[in-house]
Amino acid sequence: MDCKKKTKEAGKASRKCTYASGKTKGYCKKKNMTKSLCVKKSKTKCKRVRGCKFASGTKRKFCRKNVTKRRKKIMKGGAPSDPIQETLNKHAQVLDSHTISIDVHSDRINELENRIRDLE
Repeated sequence: MDCKKKTKEAGKASRKCTYASGKTKGYCKKKNMTKSLCVKKSKTKCKRVRGCKFASGTKRKFCRKNVTKRRKKIMKGGAPSDPIQETLNKHAQVLDSHTISIDVHSDRINELENRIRDLE
């Protein structure tokens, strides 16, 4: 089902689409059809469901997702490292070590060739 091609009226009438108004223009988009497991749970049931938290505070008596808190804790430790960049750095280090060893060996070969010439 493609909601992008629908008109404003058709988007509002459809159960799977919604009409969103942006800064420059309005458009029809697909509704978020995933339901939260935390909705309509009592305090005791909310505590049992993973990822749910009972909202605390004045005038707050509902079960909500605990996603934002989890994301903040992950980001607090720093941005996750890029595994591709790490492997590239390792490969660069290996290449550098090999080129250094090649340079050392070529210098030794040149020294030996010079000694042989001197002996001749």
